[in-house]
Amino acid sequence: MEAYAAEFDDMCRGGIEMNFEWFASDAAGHIGVFSKNEEVYLPRSVLQDKAKYLCVIESLLRLPFLEPLTAEESRAFCYAVQYRRRGVYVFETARSVPTRYEVIERPPQPVTIEILPLPAQAYLRRFCIEWVRFADGRLIDFVGVGDMSYGP
Repeated sequence: MEAYAAEFDDMCRGGIEMNFEWFASDAAGHIGVFSKNEEVYLPRSVLQDKAKYLCVIESLLRLPFLEPLTAEESRAFCYAVQYRRRGVYVFETARSVPTRYEVIERPPQPVTIEILPLPAQAYLRRFCIEWVRFADGRLIDFVGVGDMSYGP
């Protein structure tokens, strides 16, 4: 958790953290992790509550794997596989357009926010992307979304 806390603090100071992750839910209550690479759009309010942000990460990492890791997956840590195996959709920034995130991992059995502790649920409800269902698409474009800002 210390590494996540340090990344959070760096982002709050305006640093450029190359692999900052933020979390949201969709209209169905499914959970998505969004990996921010370089200077791209992310919700400004993600950085307003460190304790709840860390609560979400800790809660997700405590979820059991819904299917066993393959031998190859267990040898190499990959955040995307770790989250997918726990039922979380994984998005990364689209290289060509900084307002877009594309799904890179789809969970075989998506989980919803109701399985998480109440503080984590409240945090994810605050970052609900009501106009999308993670299961339905490959790309989310945040252009024009009011809380989104460019850069760190």
